Order: sequence, then C-alpha cells, then structure tokens
Amino acid sequence: MAVSVPVRDASGRTVCAVNVVSHTSRHDVASLRAAVLSPLYAEIPAMEAALAAPPVRRRPPEDGHGPA
Repeated sequence: MAVSVPVRDASGRTVCAVNVVSHTSRHDVASLRAAVLSPLYAEIPAMEAALAAPPVRRRPPEDGHGPA
C-alpha cells in the first residue's frame, strides 16, 4: 500500500507527488497514514519553495570536462 502527497508549483498546479510505500505486513492503511502523513506534509512547503526558486546556474568546469 502507499500514501502520496501532492507537490504544487507557484500557480497551485500539481507537478509531482511524494510517495511512501509499505508492505501490508508492516502497516494497515490507518497506521501508515498515522506514521507518514504528518512528516510528509511538513516537508511539502520546502519542496514547493525549491520548485518556485530560480534555477541555480552552475559554472562550467575550467577544463571543459565533467561537473564543476
């Protein structure tokens, strides 16, 4: 079973979701929700802020090869 929480862009449109999966031997629906929904919802504002932030421009490597 799984629990998902939407992540929205600045206009409120759902652009992705955070998903937690658990085997039924570990949780039933109620216990999975109780275990993960609060922590998931607590992280959503930071994810949405990161999506809204301007992209980070990376400087090309000085030798022109590989990551900076």
